[in-house]
Amino acid sequence: MKIDNQMIEEAKQCWLIALEQMKWADKDRLESAILYATACEKRYMALLQAAREQG
Repeated sequence: MKIDNQMIEEAKQCWLIALEQMKWADKDRLESAILYATACEKRYMALLQAAREQG
C-alpha cells in the first residue's frame, strides 16, 4: 500500500483529537480514551515508519 501525506495527516489529526478527548473523559470513560489515543498514536507512528521505508 502506498503511504501518502494525506493518510499521515489524517492519522495525526486522529491522534491529536484523541488526546484532546482524554482531557474531557470522565472516570468511567478514561481507560477507553487512553486506549483509543494509544491506538491512534501507534497508527500514526506506523504510517510515518512505512513512509520512510518507501522513500
